[in-house]
Amino acid sequence: MRAVPSARPRQGHVLSRLAPLNIAYVHMIEARDTDAGEAGAPLAIHDLRRFWPGTLILAGGFVGPSADAAIRAGQGDAVAFGRHFIANPDLPRRPQLGAALNPYNRATFAGGGVAGYTDYPVLQSAEAVG
Repeated sequence: MRAVPSARPRQGHVLSRLAPLNIAYVHMIEARDTDAGEAGAPLAIHDLRRFWPGTLILAGGFVGPSADAAIRAGQGDAVAFGRHFIANPDLPRRPQLGAALNPYNRATFAGGGVAGYTDYPVLQSAEAVG
């Protein structure tokens, strides 16, 4: 379910109606059509947690610190990563070590060539401390 600010009342209603059905989880994706805002935590999905008592997975625009903050604040139970995982095959390790993320190249997401999915660099030991 894509979280769009103007659709929040509808999304809250849908989540409230789904809650009694004992669904395993809901995965909310913050709309991100550009790179704008990727350094900060998403905003539209923050107030939807109150409508869903079960497992809530958040996605869209999170980086290590904002993902951790969202979980600590109770806004979700897990955070999924897509674009950053494409560019960082070792993504789970990077936030733990305080390492910077490789920037992703949106132009390579839809395929058409070999660039993009398999040629991003893996974190080297020296980079982990710098």
